[in-house]
Amino acid sequence: MLQTVLGIDARRIASAFLIPPGTMAVRLSRAKAKIAAARVPFTDPEPQDLPDRIGDVLDAVYAAYTLGQDRPTGDTSLPDDLATEALWLISLICRLAPASDEAHGLFALILYGLARRSARLDGQGQYVPLDRQDPQLWDAALLTDADLALRNARRSGRIGRFHLEAAIGSLHVEGIRHGKTDWDRILMLYRGLEAMVPTLGVTCGRIAALAEVQGAGAGLQALNALTDPRLPSYQPAWALRGHLLAGLGRKSESSAAYLSAAALTEDPALRAWLRAKAGP
Repeated sequence: MLQTVLGIDARRIASAFLIPPGTMAVRLSRAKAKIAAARVPFTDPEPQDLPDRIGDVLDAVYAAYTLGQDRPTGDTSLPDDLATEALWLISLICRLAPASDEAHGLFALILYGLARRSARLDGQGQYVPLDRQDPQLWDAALLTDADLALRNARRSGRIGRFHLEAAIGSLHVEGIRHGKTDWDRILMLYRGLEAMVPTLGVTCGRIAALAEVQGAGAGLQALNALTDPRLPSYQPAWALRGHLLAGLGRKSESSAAYLSAAALTEDPALRAWLRAKAGP
């Protein structure tokens, strides 16, 4: 879907799934060959097929949204406004499969993200982290839609990945609006999310929340305990390390971590912000 329908190249798809580009290129080639050999047609699935297939579709839409939302300024290797295309796709899925709680959860998650998009850069094009954004710049209509989608995701009482991620996004929005973030609840949600999908991104989110609740020392200890081989090339982990070390007053180590994070991002605005955090 990401390559054939949305036109994303193997390198970008690989970055969304945190695997080497060569590995992703091989997987894509094998998938195309399998589809061609089996002569699998593009057809609308039968209603009874939706529950088994919708999870993979949601994962692909989420990857498309992530790639579009994190698209570096001036990058022409991705389709224009891919994040908005992902929003249209998930809204369509919610209409076609209204009983899917996870579809509504992903709809809410994407809406929360897009509602804040205009505040990510200031008037000079400089990156603004979430906790420094001006809520007055957020899209109020999209946030209202996000709240409704999150309520729809809760209707059956079943808990899913995107439901939890959207709930975390909602708590961040409310925390910034009211000047007090419920980090205990965010940490609880991250722990539940990590039990479902123990990805490196979710784990780093949980550690960041842990540091807010128990202090930078606890966060750094948890980060140091990670053994994921992808960690040295994972930019958010270096940014988190820089933040935690700064909180402990370990300036030189913090600067080095921020510089490592800056070297791993292709976004010029984020790179400049990380270098500024590293200091002179």
